[in-house]
Amino acid sequence: MSTSTTDYGKDIRIGKTVGTASGLRNLMDACVRRLSTSTGSVFWNPEYGYDVRQLLNSEVDLNTLSASENIIANQLQLDERVDKATCKIIFNQATSKMYIYIKITPVADKTFSLVLSVDKVTVEILDTATNTV
Repeated sequence: MSTSTTDYGKDIRIGKTVGTASGLRNLMDACVRRLSTSTGSVFWNPEYGYDVRQLLNSEVDLNTLSASENIIANQLQLDERVDKATCKIIFNQATSKMYIYIKITPVADKTFSLVLSVDKVTVEILDTATNTV
């Protein structure tokens, strides 16, 4: 994880325990929240969110996955702290799970990666890595 001094805000983090998140962890958590919130459900920001779990409740094909990769990247770039985002989705038909590989370049920090596991109920971070290049 980066030893960034960039202020990405501070927020409450609810998981197995309740705590706070700051720095890059807060940005990562915000990205996951954005991808598990239905578009239009935040009344003060109707463009916020793209619930990736909805993909598992629809017909999944290569065109759908490709379009969704672009939507996810664009959705993440709506966060003012994100300069660039790219995304690749792998769908495992046998388990009805998706794995989303994301690279995010914040406006004031090094690129980092997120690997998300998505099923019909949860979106969870499986892995994170900060590039040193």
